[in-house]
This record gives sequence, C-alpha cells and structure tokens, in this order.
Amino acid sequence: MHNSVVAAVCQALVEADIAALRFNFRGVGRSLGRFGDGVGERADAIVALAHLRQTEGVDPAKVGIVGYSFGAAVALVAADEQVAAVAAISTPAFGRGIPELTIRCPTLLVSGDRDDVAPPGQLTALAEMIGPQCQVALVRGADHFWWGHEDKVAQSVARFFRDCLRMSGQ
Repeated sequence: MHNSVVAAVCQALVEADIAALRFNFRGVGRSLGRFGDGVGERADAIVALAHLRQTEGVDPAKVGIVGYSFGAAVALVAADEQVAAVAAISTPAFGRGIPELTIRCPTLLVSGDRDDVAPPGQLTALAEMIGPQCQVALVRGADHFWWGHEDKVAQSVARFFRDCLRMSGQ
C-alpha cells in the first residue's frame, strides 16, 4: 500500500479527479489474516470494489481496478462485469499458468522493458488471452520496481482510466 508505484498511481488518479482506494491484502501490514495464494487476495479485491461502489460520490458504473506486481495478477482475476477498466502494472507470470480470464472492459498492461520479474515478452500472450480491448504499454528503461519511472507509469495509468471512465456508463 505504501509502495512508491502504488502511491504514485493513486496520486496521479486523484489529481485526475478519479477516486482512488488503496488497501493491503490479508496478512500484509496491519491487515488481519494470512496469505491466501491469490484466492483470498481476489476476495479482498472484490470486497474493496464493492466498498468503493457504495462510497458516496463514486459512480458505481465507473469503477476500475489497478494492481502492481502480484496485485496486477489479482486485479486481472478480480475484474468482474461491473468493472469499467483494468490496469495491470508489471504482471508476473501466473504461478499455475494463466487462469481463464473473462475481462470484457478496456484493459491496460504496463511493463518496463527491463523488468526481469515480469518480463515484457509475456505480455503479448496475456494481451491475446484478454482480447482486443487490451492495450500494452512498454516503458523504456524501467525495471520491475520502476525507480525513477514512477511518474511515467502513474501518468499512463491515469490517462487510461480518465479516457475509459469518461466513456463508460454514458
């Protein structure tokens, strides 16, 4: 939740007048519970989406989800038919292979060209699995931790969400 990439993305979203909710998965920071092998974390993300949709001032038809690293994989599997947009930053290889994804909304996959944890070469297969509504963005010089490139990824995600959420629910 306090990672520099997550903080930069949230700040860029807020500056673009998009509400942002950050949370820790179970067992991280002061959150209760234990690591749930992705299944529990997907449930955490679904609860967070439901909470956000019920928040005053938030249009439930214009809610998106973004995740970084492990959170990117969770965001992809947590996206439901009510999600208006998905952004996945530095998505690592799925441990047990890529699960069947049923994402129907615009999706952005972002990676650095020097990411050795989530190699950019795997994005093509993932984008094909998601479908024609998926865009891929590659940031030159960025590795998995985005040091010195946080603003680039944050602005890319904010632009994507601004464009997608403006079009959704019209």
